[in-house]
Amino acid sequence: QYGTYTIPTGTTYSTNTGLNVDTVPDVILKGELPSVTIEQIKKRLKSRLDSAEDVHRAHQREFEKLTDDLSTSESTITNGGKSLPLLERQYSFYQQMLSYVRDLVDCLSEKMLSVNRLEKQMNNLLSQRNSNLIERRHADIRDEADQYSMCKTSTTQLPYNSVVAQTTRLRVAEREARRSRRRRTRETQHMNGNTTSIHNDGMSSDDELTKTENTKFKSEYDKLMSDASEIFHDVNEEFSSISNVMTRFEVWKYDINSSYSEAYVGLCLPKLFGPYIRLEMLGWNPIEIEACEMETMQWYKSLVFYGFKTGQKTDPKDSDVTLIPRIIEKLVLPKIIYFVENVWDPVSTQQSIQLVQLVQEMFDDYPTVHPNNKNTQLLLNALLLRMRKSVDDDVFVPMYTKQHMDRNEGADMFAERQFWMTVKLMGNILQWHDIIAPVVLQELTVDGLLNRYLLLSLQNSDFNDSSLQKCQMVVSVFPKQWFIELSGDQTLPCLEPFCRYIIHAVNTIHQSMSSLIDRDRKLAKDFMKQLLKMLVNLHAMNHAITATNAISVKDMKS
Repeated sequence: QYGTYTIPTGTTYSTNTGLNVDTVPDVILKGELPSVTIEQIKKRLKSRLDSAEDVHRAHQREFEKLTDDLSTSESTITNGGKSLPLLERQYSFYQQMLSYVRDLVDCLSEKMLSVNRLEKQMNNLLSQRNSNLIERRHADIRDEADQYSMCKTSTTQLPYNSVVAQTTRLRVAEREARRSRRRRTRETQHMNGNTTSIHNDGMSSDDELTKTENTKFKSEYDKLMSDASEIFHDVNEEFSSISNVMTRFEVWKYDINSSYSEAYVGLCLPKLFGPYIRLEMLGWNPIEIEACEMETMQWYKSLVFYGFKTGQKTDPKDSDVTLIPRIIEKLVLPKIIYFVENVWDPVSTQQSIQLVQLVQEMFDDYPTVHPNNKNTQLLLNALLLRMRKSVDDDVFVPMYTKQHMDRNEGADMFAERQFWMTVKLMGNILQWHDIIAPVVLQELTVDGLLNRYLLLSLQNSDFNDSSLQKCQMVVSVFPKQWFIELSGDQTLPCLEPFCRYIIHAVNTIHQSMSSLIDRDRKLAKDFMKQLLKMLVNLHAMNHAITATNAISVKDMKS
């Protein structure tokens, strides 16, 4: 094994190891070496071999990864060389779009000042016209109310030559002239067979402007529209119209759709197209019967198929699918809200019909218009506030005694006119029955108009054929949906006072039949039948049955 030398001092020095004998443990010096077996040696060798193999496998994996990376890099270099022209074109396109968008934003930022100014002036023009018509109607009502109130109380008349008296006489003359013109128009339409409905004074809308007022309005309107047509005349053709701007973004979508989607371009389009849309809709008045439909406007026809090619399959996740609905939500609804608050007159049947039809189409055609949408909620709230304001400010139904009306010619006509105007307002409000909750409409119309004004007026006069006609008109304006789902034999609680009035009328007619001649008795029977039919239409079956049982079958036979 190892050569050793015996030192006289008793220490041992190994010639092979070169170790200092002073550092060798005493056990070794005494010849007591640890026992080492073959298995231990094999185990240690195997452990070292396993460790070396693990290192080898790690190196092998690293080598394979480097080989794959090298192959990928070579492939990327090769493909990069092939796609370099495409990347150059895309880079050039992005640079052009960047420059175009910057210029477009600068252009629109400058033009928005003019768009906002014109839109504000147009809104003020329409709002002022509406305010003038409403104030004129209120002044006419005050004049007639004061006229018959003065006769009633015998108050001192104003001096004939006073400024107030002259202004009032002029207002009265203009009012009567407008009524005469509307009356002649209705007569002409009736003679030509254009209308067969019976008209009652108070059912027509007094929205006629004087020649001077109409000329001034048209002049200011035309000037605003002329100014609007000149706003984009001084800009580059690429920015001059919504179709030119749209084309640039469509090219981006068709050529590089991935980056178009990643840039969320579709979400920015309503705001980007906004100035052009608002400018084209500057003269749009949705409550006028001759107003053009929104779907016929150029911006709508240009954008309705934006980003889609013929035969292309539509992706539901594509934000451009909802471009028009989002424009309706962000641009059109705020404009309608302004009209509701400042231009719409709920007393006008024509305006109400147009507005109801427009809002109903919005709910039916555009998914962004729904009760949970913020702008939709603002619209519904504006409608309720405007109708409630009209109920509070526009309604006046005078209560005159028969003696007072006999002494003052025209008082009865004024009372009738105000009654029918209130019925018209109630019908206009109830046109919203498919949009606004029944409980809200019932509070506005039944509690706010029928029970508060109309029913008192009916109770203040004897029941006659005019009273029957009024009751029939009141019943006819109620939505049938209110009564379809009612259970039991009772009508709506808020209609109970009106039903009791009808029952009272039936009993009054029945009690007076014994003193009537045959012709009048037949007419009275017809009145009772029609009154009972009204109770059935109102789903007041309990009242109808009670009234029928109180009347003998013989009395009801014709």
